[in-house]
Amino acid sequence: MRNIIDYIKNNQTSLKKSPFNIVDSLIFTNISYLNLNEFMAEGRIYTIKDIIKPENSVALVKDTMYEKENLKFVKALYTSKRFRYLKIGESKYVFNYEKEEQFYAVTIFYDNITYCSFRGTDLSFLGWKENFNMAFSKVVPSQEEARKYVNMIYYKYRSKILLGGHSKGGNLAIYAGLYADKVIKDNIVKIYSFDGPGLYNKVDENKNYLELKEKIVPLTTNKALVGLLMNYMENTFFIKAKGNAVICHDLYTWKLNRNYKFIYVKKNTALTRWFNHAVDDFLVSTTDAQRHEYIDVLFLVFDVNSSVNEIKSTFIKFLGKSRSRYKALTKEQKQTFKKVMRLIRRSFLRILVKKILLIPRLKNKKKYRKNAKKQYLKNMKY
Repeated sequence: MRNIIDYIKNNQTSLKKSPFNIVDSLIFTNISYLNLNEFMAEGRIYTIKDIIKPENSVALVKDTMYEKENLKFVKALYTSKRFRYLKIGESKYVFNYEKEEQFYAVTIFYDNITYCSFRGTDLSFLGWKENFNMAFSKVVPSQEEARKYVNMIYYKYRSKILLGGHSKGGNLAIYAGLYADKVIKDNIVKIYSFDGPGLYNKVDENKNYLELKEKIVPLTTNKALVGLLMNYMENTFFIKAKGNAVICHDLYTWKLNRNYKFIYVKKNTALTRWFNHAVDDFLVSTTDAQRHEYIDVLFLVFDVNSSVNEIKSTFIKFLGKSRSRYKALTKEQKQTFKKVMRLIRRSFLRILVKKILLIPRLKNKKKYRKNAKKQYLKNMKY
């Protein structure tokens, strides 16, 4: 299976000779997942090859989501004539427990264009909690940080601008573009959201979205779980990916054809549609205040100071700690925890039952269409 690493290895043509495309955009967004802030000072500009040189490669990918694949990615970038000579800078990192904020952005420069790349959720539970906070909050801290970052980049460099991100990074890119200053909106070329969750408000009711709708490119896989959450874009593109619905959030699973282009499909799978309808059902059946309370209690049990790596390395120990934290909850908090589990289960079962009840109707509909076609052909004979 071909993916973005194969694209980097096999496309050695510079961006001046071969125009920037959507796969390049995905690569730019993936760069933001590297530990660049350890090698880049705020406000400074570097060449990519000077940052991702071999002696830095291990540190660049340490404790990232897909460490092994990221290491291959870094090595491919270093030898790439297309990417290694590009300028990169304006590294901005924020990790704040009090504000419940996890944010990172970096800017890549090419042909008088600035590309603001926003990192998605990292391995920290703090980052995941901020994601969950989007379910009840119109604005989370990283969204506002992204807007300020885009404003700063534009007024500093005064050039055409591209925005992009994967996962939460895609949401940040869209939010930053929608709420940027008017002059910046006029200079935005495209906004790329790769498997990023939607917005708090319905997009068809958002004047800022309608204003920039033609510039937004929302793309996700046909097995996506994340990319269709919340109020996602109607013009979302679906592509093929390898593996199940959870694994397919990993952009290294996204398939490219022999010409190193995405393989587009018309729609997502029935399983992912069911999942997203169930999540929507849960969101509709609860208020913002209720979801706020539920999420706070959930992260009291699963501990916002933990990380995904802790689960991977010491899963049994993590479960033991979570159980202890659950026992330490007040009676009211335990009731809230049980209630949210029941509501989630009910939403998934309710949508599942609806789908099952719909099957006979769909079969009858197909049967009716088949009979109608036969009758039409029969009538055509006379």
